[in-house]
Amino acid sequence: MNCVQEILKPIPIYIAAVLSVITISCGGVSSGEPPTPVSVPTITQPPLLPLKLAEIVTPTPLPPSPTPTPRIQTDAKPIATTPGYKSETNMYRFFSRPNHPVKVALDGLDRAMSNKDVSQVPIILEVMRFFPSEKFQQAVQETLKLLTGQPPETEEWEWDRWMTWLWKNSAKYKVPDGYLTWKSLLLKGIDGRYGEFLSPDTKISQDLLLTELIWGGIPPDQTPPLVDPEVVTVAEADYMLPGDRVFGISINGEQRAYPLRITNTHEIVNDTLGGQPIVLTQCVLCGSGVAYSSSVGGKRTNFGTSGLIYRSNTVVYDLNNKTLWLQFSGIPIVGSATSFANELPRIPVVITTWEEWISLHPNTTVLSILNDIFPPSAYAPEDTPGSPLEIYLAQDETIFPVWLVSDALGPKEPILGIRLPEVEKAYPVRTLQKLLVVNDQLGETNIAIIASPKTEAARVYNRGQIKLSLLEGNSSEAVPYQVIDEDGGIWEVTEEALISIDDPDRKLPRIPSQIALWFAWHAFYPNTTLYEDN
Repeated sequence: MNCVQEILKPIPIYIAAVLSVITISCGGVSSGEPPTPVSVPTITQPPLLPLKLAEIVTPTPLPPSPTPTPRIQTDAKPIATTPGYKSETNMYRFFSRPNHPVKVALDGLDRAMSNKDVSQVPIILEVMRFFPSEKFQQAVQETLKLLTGQPPETEEWEWDRWMTWLWKNSAKYKVPDGYLTWKSLLLKGIDGRYGEFLSPDTKISQDLLLTELIWGGIPPDQTPPLVDPEVVTVAEADYMLPGDRVFGISINGEQRAYPLRITNTHEIVNDTLGGQPIVLTQCVLCGSGVAYSSSVGGKRTNFGTSGLIYRSNTVVYDLNNKTLWLQFSGIPIVGSATSFANELPRIPVVITTWEEWISLHPNTTVLSILNDIFPPSAYAPEDTPGSPLEIYLAQDETIFPVWLVSDALGPKEPILGIRLPEVEKAYPVRTLQKLLVVNDQLGETNIAIIASPKTEAARVYNRGQIKLSLLEGNSSEAVPYQVIDEDGGIWEVTEEALISIDDPDRKLPRIPSQIALWFAWHAFYPNTTLYEDN
């Protein structure tokens, strides 16, 4: 069973299974090479040990928040804290006595309650996740009720509901002094390598809600990245099925397909294409695949999966700087790169089917199904009946809590997201499949979206002052090969630009975009507009 299959299992079982192969203690584990992927047994009743995440509850959907958070900035500044907090007498006591963690945690709750110390609220909520004991959970509810007055009803909130409440009220319940040090201690107790990402002097991006950076239930690189993977030709790719979804990328005239049946299991592919180092990043939970230039500070760096989550999105890290980056936006959030990098340059990528991709690019290469990490059987087709991904997409609930929500679309409806300076917009894929060609304006930029009637494929171009439409009689049953402008000029659709048939030197450049699930796009860009077909 691969890592993607594990993460899409019901959460209590998934976490228990993961924890069965991870050594967790208050003293942490030694740093070393990423663990070898294993087949994880199913455990229904995990043992109650220090720092073991025994359960994450199924999130309860909440109404949309009226007050969205500001977009993440990358100027490194100290995080907002509550002054006057003595970590040595409070936070560290939760984990200073590994032989009696629940007893010590209860003592910490008593202290917070007796002192009416609201600075403890973020700490209590993080600890709440790691001690499933009924006695401790009841004490947590009583303490939080006293400190916050929540919930106003007689019901008790579970961890996911409390966290969404905390994030909505983060201005009032700021993290205390020493929080970063404490969080580093917490995560190092799960895996020692987290000490490379978090330390007392770690640079943090401005406006980052550090409480939103949560453990995803697996250690770093448990979802192993691919590095310079083997590729094969179309003729050699006998394992590919016509309907297999692929990420397609073209750079300097070289095309490559990245099958989702492979990338779902690895989430990161470090590669070179068209002479350029790139990284294809994927978040299965968000339905998002984004490609970036992998040059950071003028040097190529490979990326791995951190095992951390931010707004239900995979957090990746770069090996050179040990900096954490948001997969969804390519923005550095924790680490040294926050001081010299704004965001990774994006590279256009399209998601389509193998059949559609090779019809446009018969000379493409494609990732080989053979590698030294997993056997070919690990890369089953996505449409395998009853697959964990199928089950996940059929449900509205997210695995990890998300607080910036919108009911304008179904939570897991796929959209095409476009992000330009100071403006974001989402286009439902089903609308694009109907219209095929959409002319729109985002800020000061006029765009054209060319879509496929059969697949999620949609490419975005800077159309300048030209308005485009579908060319009548277009023979393609896939993405239209050609479109026409108002003056009768015909344009060829390519991966890198729209090219005039009459003047091949006249080109309309491609604009990066990404397919994602609606909940994920809105969580990162709550001020987004939504395209409506009038």
